[in-house]
Amino acid sequence: MNTVVAIPGLICAAVLCAGDIRRRRVSRRVVIGGIAAQLATQCGWGWLANAWMVPAAGLSGMLIAGLMQWILASVVPGSLGFGDVTCAMLLGTVLGPFGAIPFTIWWLVMGVIGLGALGWASRRAGAVLRRKSRSRRRRHHISIPFVPVMLAAAVITIVVSQCGLHW
Repeated sequence: MNTVVAIPGLICAAVLCAGDIRRRRVSRRVVIGGIAAQLATQCGWGWLANAWMVPAAGLSGMLIAGLMQWILASVVPGSLGFGDVTCAMLLGTVLGPFGAIPFTIWWLVMGVIGLGALGWASRRAGAVLRRKSRSRRRRHHISIPFVPVMLAAAVITIVVSQCGLHW
């Protein structure tokens, strides 16, 4: 599939990323608009290339990504918010037409980047806490915005899958 078809969803995910970093909020209007724009682009590509599996794969990617992220959010309440679930639906719409293997690699890359970001945040928070107080008995909740992690993993997956490194 042509990478240009992924641009509307990635632009909307970048807008969501900025909102998640600043306010820790994910706008549902942007998500709905992004999914609609992405599906319209995929329908246009499917019509031009006579490949109607492209929008069908986008829809299935949206449903699978949303379901998987919702299950992860339900296993540990408070770990992921509904904004993360809806952003996963948007990025699932983007990555669905690239195939099952890049879709799976996206989840693996997302996990690696997420663990790295969580480790970096906990190290940084630990240094700040050690400077503020010497008491180590208190446990502190460490939180990171997860939309940037999902977007970075999606971009890495798309670039690597389109550079001829087929999995």
